[in-house]
Amino acid sequence: MMPLISCVLLVGLFILQHRGSHAIAFMFPLIIILWLLSIFTIGIYNVIKWNPSIYRALSPYYIYKFFWVTGKGGWTNLGGVFLCVTGSEAMFTDLGYYKQASVRDAFSCIIYPCLILQYTGHAAFLSKNLCFYSRSANINSKNKFLIGHVVNF
Repeated sequence: MMPLISCVLLVGLFILQHRGSHAIAFMFPLIIILWLLSIFTIGIYNVIKWNPSIYRALSPYYIYKFFWVTGKGGWTNLGGVFLCVTGSEAMFTDLGYYKQASVRDAFSCIIYPCLILQYTGHAAFLSKNLCFYSRSANINSKNKFLIGHVVNF
């Protein structure tokens, strides 16, 4: 199903492309908002269903403990998380249609909280379902929010 949806979206973009990038730029914020809402919903669902106490991980105590135990490997993991978060910000700035202040405000108030909640939900699911760790990129397929899974991965 995912390849079909991807192909339909790509064909639609190529059909509109001859009108110029401004013709498809109006759809970009709507698509991003739908994506953010879907990952936000998946995050809430996973936290509530699997492990509501996962929010303790946001405490600075646990990150200190994490780095103490993992050493250099912990910093490598933090680098991967940083790349995921900054990649979302780059989706806005690559188009060049938005001012720096708009991107900064949207990232701080909307994008970052949605990403944190989604990653927290991901961790909540994995904390109770370790058997899915090796294929953790596809864990949201267990959720009823399949469209969020399609858009998210």
